[in-house]
Amino acid sequence: MLWRTKKQQKDERWKLQNLCYLIAQLDSIRAFKRVELTEVEKSFEEIGSMRLWEEIRPHLEKIVYFPQTLPKVLKLMQIALVLRRLFPICLFSVVLVMLDKAGIIPLPISPIASFFFLFVPIAILFGFVYVDLFIRRIIIKYERDHPNMQSKQKAHIKKVIEKLIMNLLGEIHRFGGRPHDHKMKLFFDDYEGMKIVREIKRRLLIRKYPAYLAIPFMTDR
Repeated sequence: MLWRTKKQQKDERWKLQNLCYLIAQLDSIRAFKRVELTEVEKSFEEIGSMRLWEEIRPHLEKIVYFPQTLPKVLKLMQIALVLRRLFPICLFSVVLVMLDKAGIIPLPISPIASFFFLFVPIAILFGFVYVDLFIRRIIIKYERDHPNMQSKQKAHIKKVIEKLIMNLLGEIHRFGGRPHDHKMKLFFDDYEGMKIVREIKRRLLIRKYPAYLAIPFMTDR
């Protein structure tokens, strides 16, 4: 292997990390898990594959934004967003109460007001968690009742993932790396170029999702 500068080695590691990240994120989307598409787009840009991003983006958006079309889910998402934005503001009141109790910043706060300022953030946090879990239950039930939904989009995503896996294998070979250094947790075990090390379980609410620890692996042809 030819000698490389530290910057070249850093760029190589960064590209390999982005490829692994993209494979895992697209696999999660294929399994209808929540993923931030702006981060996915950024990683496609980092590896110089914006054409591939433009090709797959409509399929990703159709899956990622699909829950918003389900009854009640959009309204619940709006409620969750409001609660999430309120929490940091209310948390500031907790800090004020703690500073007052410590005598650092004396404030004219009654015991009842102090209790209120401490209780509200906790109530908002529990409210957000409850709404979020309720949304997930609706989506899980719909997935269970419609196992073949978005099959066209998922098939296309699988093809793109396999392209990225081949790219990853090529980069590992080019840089003289080891496949075992790039283990990934995936929800599917049907990718060409991936070797399943073992099956694991990921729990979401009361439902266990099968998942797999995998490494990139070039099969003999």
